[in-house]
Amino acid sequence: MKKLFLLLIVLGIELNAQVDVCGGMGINLASTASLNDYINSINRTSLVSTFNSNIEFFGEVGYNYSKSMIIGLDYAFSIYSYTNSYSDIGNYKISYNQHSPTVMAYYVVRGDGYKFKFGGGLGLRYVLLKETLQLSTTAKDYSTLGFGILLKAEGNTAVSKYVYATIAVTLRLDYPGVPKSNGNSLSYSPASIQNVNVNAVSGGVRLGLLYTF
Repeated sequence: MKKLFLLLIVLGIELNAQVDVCGGMGINLASTASLNDYINSINRTSLVSTFNSNIEFFGEVGYNYSKSMIIGLDYAFSIYSYTNSYSDIGNYKISYNQHSPTVMAYYVVRGDGYKFKFGGGLGLRYVLLKETLQLSTTAKDYSTLGFGILLKAEGNTAVSKYVYATIAVTLRLDYPGVPKSNGNSLSYSPASIQNVNVNAVSGGVRLGLLYTF
């Protein structure tokens, strides 16, 4: 019985050693062409750039399926905001938060004190958008659900036996679609001329820590 108990402990340690947990933050440069055109249509004297930055916080759990393969679930929460004051229409603000869970598969290169991961995956994209209307303090809330693709190259360097410093480069194609509020789409004025989507192409850099156990 004692030997069986010790064997279970050893097997548990071996199983646990197959799990990686990672977290941190990053910055992206994103092009949301349709949303940019919508913002620019409000006032042509102050145009939005093609690419704009947003901050994201991320976390990931990975299972070491084999020595050269990891299967994981990546989650990112990104924040974008645009604010401006126009002489003819007053203050204007539009912002959105995007939730991005993605199922990932990686090819892994391992060595003494390092681990490189190259992979990609597919997942849901859920966007909550808020627009503060011109000449008003009233805000409209919109939401939309779609899908996206994430490609990632990641390097991990050991800082202790179980902890790694992580840096990653990402490329993301997101298709959340057209945000709606009570069935009404975000659209140019007058309404329904053209619906506005928050589809985006983005690239970014992430920094974080990885714990393996």
